[in-house]
Amino acid sequence: MKNIYDWKKAYPEETEEFHDKLCNVLNSLPENERSIRIPKKKYAILAAVAVMMLCSVTALASIKWNQRAIDRFGANEEMQEKLSNEGYSEQKGQSISDNGVTITLEQTIQDDNLIYLLFHVSADNMEITEDNALDYQMNFTNGENPYSSISSSFVDKFKQPEVNNGRDYEIWIQKNPNNDYRDGNLTCSFNALQKYEGKAGPTKDLVTGKWSFNIKLSEKDSVEYKINKTVSINGCDITVRRLILSPISYTLYFDESDVKHFGEVAGINYDELDSFYPLLLSGIRYTDGTEITEENGLMSEQLDDKQEAYIAIGRFSKAIDVGKVQSILLGSSKKEVSIK
Repeated sequence: MKNIYDWKKAYPEETEEFHDKLCNVLNSLPENERSIRIPKKKYAILAAVAVMMLCSVTALASIKWNQRAIDRFGANEEMQEKLSNEGYSEQKGQSISDNGVTITLEQTIQDDNLIYLLFHVSADNMEITEDNALDYQMNFTNGENPYSSISSSFVDKFKQPEVNNGRDYEIWIQKNPNNDYRDGNLTCSFNALQKYEGKAGPTKDLVTGKWSFNIKLSEKDSVEYKINKTVSINGCDITVRRLILSPISYTLYFDESDVKHFGEVAGINYDELDSFYPLLLSGIRYTDGTEITEENGLMSEQLDDKQEAYIAIGRFSKAIDVGKVQSILLGSSKKEVSIK
């Protein structure tokens, strides 16, 4: 896929911290009128070093993540840089104000399975809490049924105390696996800042306006492992066919007939919305032996007769380094399955 860059925006404005440090260095220089001549070759070298230092600082600024996204994906600085450089994450900073309410698109994170949108909402003379809501519409260029599920909410007061009449707002979108998202666009249009009347009650509009954001969609090349290994779980043999892995989500394929038989033995009724919890990914193990335990990040599961497979799609509670993964762990028993 061809990437088109706006080089005018390739380097962000310097941060206040960088500006202050530069001023301190300049102010520390000796104040005398003696001029010092620098040979052209040395001047060229010094100029090149200065440009490299400036590029390094601006590059670091360009991948600076929002703290909420850091907490959500458990990404240290190395992982933040990796996900940004590989195109999983984009830091936006695009703001729109209308009728005293400002909405800023802070960050987007996406792969083959999901789209995470992080906004910051602030209002003049109004405190925004977790009891507020936003009315919005999603329009995709790719397909009439663009997503499998969507959820959104303001961050609660325990994760983000009230600060300056503003609060972060998160939207999670699970992509429809039947759609092609390459070179597509998503328009997220907010229409009103609202407030819930009572717990989980109806909402009423507090401020109406137009806040519309265009987001470029993408599909990252996840890593596929053809496993084709049989594991014994609760006395049943189940074939794990393949795994599709990205730093933030996974898709697991099992043999459908094996899973149906397992359901009968274990008393799991899929038709009554029971989940195959013993088959869900509960952790991963790196090649160095490090074990990362996963919470239940299941996004969807289905018995697909066409593919003759049980398919489980989930997201990681902490971004992982795909290249280091040696095996996956299934269920509370942590049944280990090597992927290499």
